[in-house]
This record gives sequence, structure tokens and C-alpha cells, in this order.
Amino acid sequence: MDRSRKVAFLVCIAVLTFAFAGLTDAGIVAQTTAQTSKQLPLRWWKGNLHTHSLWSDGDDYPEMIVEWYKGHG
Repeated sequence: MDRSRKVAFLVCIAVLTFAFAGLTDAGIVAQTTAQTSKQLPLRWWKGNLHTHSLWSDGDDYPEMIVEWYKGHG
């Protein structure tokens, strides 16, 4: 088997492996989500997804920012 066929074969195997893994995980996640949603009430989560610290263009160290958010809920 020449090199290009080996590469094509390995790519096909990799694609099929990831596709099968994705299908299997989707079923597990769907079952877990269905079971969890029956048991726990829904609630909102809040958070800050983008903060500027002293390491970029902010005013405080990351540790100080974390403490502020802990103190302010």
C-alpha cells in the first residue's frame, strides 16, 4: 500500500471513530440531562465571563478581582 492510501485509510478510521464516539456520548448526555432535569429545579447562574486585570489593561490583580466577586455575590 503506498503512502497516500495509508494516510487516506487512517483519516477514514479517525473520522469514523470520532463520529461513533460523538453518537455514543450524545445518548449518554441526553439520558443524564433528562434524569437531572426531573430531580433538580432550574435556577439562574451568574458570572463575569470577561474581566480586565492588572496583567492586561485593568486596575487590580486577578486575586483581588476574585475576592471582590466573592464579597459581592
